[in-house]
Order: sequence, then structure tokens, then C-alpha cells
Amino acid sequence: MKPRALVTGATDGIGRALAFELAQQGYNVDVLGRDASRGEAVLQQLQQLHPEGEHQLHLVELATISANNAFLARYTQQHQSLQLLVLNALPHGSKTNISDDGIESTFAVGCVSRYLFSEALEPLLQASDNSRVIHIADPSHLDNINYKLLEDGRTGVGKATFQAFAGCSLLAYHVNKFGHCNTPHEIYHPGATSTGQTKNQGLFNKLFSLMIKWQTPEQAAQTLLQHINEVKAVDAAGKIYKQGERQKASPNLLIGEPAYRGLLEWLEEKTQVTFSTK
Repeated sequence: MKPRALVTGATDGIGRALAFELAQQGYNVDVLGRDASRGEAVLQQLQQLHPEGEHQLHLVELATISANNAFLARYTQQHQSLQLLVLNALPHGSKTNISDDGIESTFAVGCVSRYLFSEALEPLLQASDNSRVIHIADPSHLDNINYKLLEDGRTGVGKATFQAFAGCSLLAYHVNKFGHCNTPHEIYHPGATSTGQTKNQGLFNKLFSLMIKWQTPEQAAQTLLQHINEVKAVDAAGKIYKQGERQKASPNLLIGEPAYRGLLEWLEEKTQVTFSTK
């Protein structure tokens, strides 16, 4: 049986490039995004790269809890197994927005959605050998999560992104340690990558980006695929990698068990979803 991969945020940037790399390696690739025209273009390219593959496009608004739940219910009915889950989606707008659930949208996509995917897809992942979950994030920004600000939208774009990184990093780092998921979760920082998201950055970040040597999404995806092929899933559980190199966890992550418990309580209250192994 050919392995199946689900990649969120796969209609542009690193997610799109990774989908192509996976297809060329023989994966059945499920592409998840919001833009129908870009998604169809990605799907056509996947079919050209791997004609025998069973590739699918899923259009989902990840900022909304109900949309996440509806998609996950359909997906778990359609498939019996999943080998690779890459949680890559993270919006980078020019201003903050509040979702229909009353949550800042960047955090909703970058943390809440990843929590829902991690819980709902665990049975499919466990049905596959050597399955893994990869969280694309920058774990160096481990701010304390201010849930009140996330609910009233007063975070600002940069702060909202850092809060999302903090939330998903806590989830990925501790979920195996607490036994809430048996499938290995890891944090992967792709490094500075030139994507369409840079167009939406603030002035400071745009100026700062001029000082950085950017890689292309294709280069970032190739490095990530090499990491997937060379590092066993079980060895990557609860670990952090940047451009394929192992990184030390920050002190905030190492002592972050209370923060992780607090995050879970907040997520459970907002989503009414609890890890089945908790």
C-alpha cells in the first residue's frame, strides 16, 4: 500500500513544494488549503508527477472549529490509515482577525486546528507503520500565552504569530511525554524561506528580511523530505529540528508542563474535544 500524507497549507509556499516532493517519492498526497484555483493547480501538478497516486484537494477554513470538525469527520470516514501529517498552515495577514468562535485567527489555525487534527487523526496514524506528525513552527518565540488577548483580538499580527508558535510548540513537545498521543510529534523549523507570506509582513519585518539570506520553498521542502527519510519517526518524538539539524529545547519548553496543562484546559473548553488517552 502506498503511504498517504496530509499537508495543511499546501496550496502555496513550503507546503506546496513539499506536496510535490512527496508525490515524486510515491506518496498519495492530500492537499489542504483555502484557495480553490491554487488548489486545483497543485492537484493537477501532483497528478502529473505521480499519475498512479490517489491525490485529493480539500478546501477547509481552518480558523473555524466547526469547519475543522466537519472535515476531520469526513476524512476519517474516507481513509483507514495515514502515515504522515504535516501541520504547516499558518496565516500571515496584515492585521489580526477574530474567528467565528471568538479566537484570534492566527492562533486558531496555528494551534487550535493542530490540536483538533492531532486528536481526530490519531487512530489513522496509529494504523500506519512509522507514522509521524510534523509541526512547522519557530519554537524560539515561547511567550506566555495570553488567552484574554487572543479572545479580544488585541494581540497585533507579530504577537499573534508568536502566540501560535508557542501554543503548537507546547503541544508538539509535550503531547507524547504525557501519553496523550502515541504517534510521534516533532517540531520542524524550516529556516528563513521566501514565500508569498512575506508580502503581508509589517515594515520592520520586511526591512529585517532584507538582511537575511532566504531559501526557496523548494529548497526548504527538499531539506524537510531528507529529514523525513533519514530520521526515524520514533527518534524524532518530542524533538526540535531546524533545517534538518537537531536543536536544544528552550528553557520555557523544558519547564513548560504547567503551561501545557493550561493550554489543554483552554483548548478543551473552546473545542469540547479531549484527547481520548487523557
